[in-house]
Amino acid sequence: MNFGEMLARVSRGGRVIAGGLLAGIAAFASGQEFGPPTFSHETTWNSKYVWRGLVLDDKPVLQTSNTLSFGDTSFNVWASRRACQVLSGRGGTELDLTLSRDVSWGWATVTPALIYYSYPGMGAPPSAEAAISLSAETGPVTFFSNHFLDFAECAGGYFGEAGLGWERSMSPNLTLGGDAAVGWGNKKFHVVNYGAGKDSVTTFAVRVYADFQLSGRVFAQPTVTYSRVLDGALRSVSSSPDQLVWGLTLGFRG
Repeated sequence: MNFGEMLARVSRGGRVIAGGLLAGIAAFASGQEFGPPTFSHETTWNSKYVWRGLVLDDKPVLQTSNTLSFGDTSFNVWASRRACQVLSGRGGTELDLTLSRDVSWGWATVTPALIYYSYPGMGAPPSAEAAISLSAETGPVTFFSNHFLDFAECAGGYFGEAGLGWERSMSPNLTLGGDAAVGWGNKKFHVVNYGAGKDSVTTFAVRVYADFQLSGRVFAQPTVTYSRVLDGALRSVSSSPDQLVWGLTLGFRG
């Protein structure tokens, strides 16, 4: 799909929100000094790949995340590939690019972002989303809400989620944490991704993790995530509406 075809498929609402978020990122960046560059990396092994309640791969996957930050502005490159195909080079890869900027007001943070999804070697068309995330911390508890609007392949498809996260330091080198969230989507998102549905609550997910600080910047983080598709119509067309995922992340923070 070329650029002209992509624009032709963008809904009016998608154009307004995506344009507003892009203008917001430019406005946040303009007139402000960028901090020195920092780089962080994560490599995660997950027992399967579950995205917004959908099982995209029921085999173990290897997922990498590389983030280059200049102060509050960040560019992230994220990739996912079936673990058994990493060395052989067979199969396809999901490759996502994200440009975002954190804007803080006291205890609250707003993060507008643009996300580009591509699938080299998988035969799937690329897509893009405008996103905005809200978070507020109070002690060890964080409230968060994330919103995504597709303005390309699934133009007009919307998914949102809201939840609570917590962390507790057990020692200088060990932090325990977790989060729980409810997700919802509009009819366009459900029909394109699930093949059925309406405007409804989509998923519930809960995650727990332990963060081990191995050195000044290097860490290891085992995780367990349970997700459940809540809507009856979506459960009826989902081959695996309830999922338990095990994961292990190794990385270093900038």
